[in-house]
Amino acid sequence: MKLTWQNLDLTGGGLQAANIRLAQRLRKPIIAYALWILFPVGAHCAYLAAPKRSVLYTALSGLSAVLYLTTPAWYSGIPIIGAGLLALYDLRWIGNRLVEINKQIRMQVYLGQTAGAPEHFKGHYTDEAESDAYIREKKTERPGHGDDAAESRRRAPSLAEQEATLRKLAKGEK
Repeated sequence: MKLTWQNLDLTGGGLQAANIRLAQRLRKPIIAYALWILFPVGAHCAYLAAPKRSVLYTALSGLSAVLYLTTPAWYSGIPIIGAGLLALYDLRWIGNRLVEINKQIRMQVYLGQTAGAPEHFKGHYTDEAESDAYIREKKTERPGHGDDAAESRRRAPSLAEQEATLRKLAKGEK
């Protein structure tokens, strides 16, 4: 099957276009976890829009390299151990961050669809005179409302009342 449909330009203001933009912008878990392998440079944090955290990983790695070159080798392990512990914590953090950032992306895509309601739009608001006439008209359309409201509110006769009426009719009474 050819994948030429992927090159179609369906941009516009509709839901289909919004879904296409959303699918392109959402962060994917497999990519985030694959980038986690590059934690010494903070690649997964950069992908998940956490720049401060990404800089922290890079700083810890840089500090470790400087310590390795200037001091005994075991000093350079301290920042790397800290980065490793933070990276282990990030295995859990990635899932929560994906939910958070994808929610933000969804809101941006769907709420950014249009410029908003037209000027002077008031929803289902109508003038009071129009509204009163409309309500009166609607009340006449529904059973139990309108001029014959009192009669239509009567309950249906019970089974005993129906049997009594049938007995009267059978005897010839009215």
